[in-house]
Amino acid sequence: MIFDLGGVIVDLDVDRTIKGFAAISGLPHQEVERLYQSNPAFNQYEKGEIDSSTFRHEIKKLFNSSNVSDETLDDAWNAMLVAIPKGKLELLLRLKKDYRVMILSNTNDIHVDCIHDKMLPEVSSERSLEPFAHKVYYSYQLKLRKPEPAIYRYVMEENNLSGAETIFLDDNENNIAAAKAVGLGTIYVNHPDEVYEIFK
Repeated sequence: MIFDLGGVIVDLDVDRTIKGFAAISGLPHQEVERLYQSNPAFNQYEKGEIDSSTFRHEIKKLFNSSNVSDETLDDAWNAMLVAIPKGKLELLLRLKKDYRVMILSNTNDIHVDCIHDKMLPEVSSERSLEPFAHKVYYSYQLKLRKPEPAIYRYVMEENNLSGAETIFLDDNENNIAAAKAVGLGTIYVNHPDEVYEIFK
């Protein structure tokens, strides 16, 4: 089984980051949201096409915030990462005993550092998600991003997975549709706590 990270394992609230960028820039919430959804830098960063330094530069330029420190910018960017419930990590470990468990996430270097250095220490002695799955795949490292079909095919081929015997869980309907199109079984996660019910 293949788990998405944000909105499935990690509790996510993108609006917290929109508010953070609004506070930094002084722009209205709606305008920040529009820029967040339309500016290519966010997708480029998730695909590893730009590094963290370039991403910060682009975001400061986008929000007219050149005087803001990298730390303040990172705090706003990481604000969407709310928590990793300990029960989710325990669930992954339990499933890992009987199934091949993987994580496939559209993410970036700053978020992964936050998860490892700030979030995991609150609930675990581990400092990486690696022990909780057989394989962890991050879009910025693969240079591919969901819902691109190639990212699913890569994970399937590298692990010799049969689509008919593999379940992919995600909270994004476009990602679910793309996974179905390459032959994966899918479960759309409407709410992060739904994961507990699915594997009850």
